[in-house]
Amino acid sequence: MGKLKAIVNEKAFERAGSLGMTQDELGKMHGISQVRISQLLQKKANREAWDRGRANLAESIRAAQIDAAVTDKDRTMLIWCGKQYLGQVDAPRTSHLEIDQRVSVRYVAEWGRSNDEIEAASNPMIEAGEDDWEEEE
Repeated sequence: MGKLKAIVNEKAFERAGSLGMTQDELGKMHGISQVRISQLLQKKANREAWDRGRANLAESIRAAQIDAAVTDKDRTMLIWCGKQYLGQVDAPRTSHLEIDQRVSVRYVAEWGRSNDEIEAASNPMIEAGEDDWEEEE
């Protein structure tokens, strides 16, 4: 007697897609490997059924989210929907008491130079001494 062939038809692919199942989960349900499911999804009709199922899942989730926001007045969902569909963003609150502080820190470790030499080399606002200028030819 030959080996029984598992039947995974378009209807099974669409249903699995609509439930958000992975290829591995679908394969285990039908007693075949994920690799075989992947091969079956190469067939156009199976891929379209799988994609249709995924689209139905997305539609159902979106409808439930909108319903929770609009019907139930769920604040979290209202905020989420505002960000997704209306381009709303969280704006940081600022007050007139805030101080804009920009700090720049430079760590310098140099051997054989004095602190004044290091300071002069790192700060262009400090005037160079006569010995620091090169003569032009």
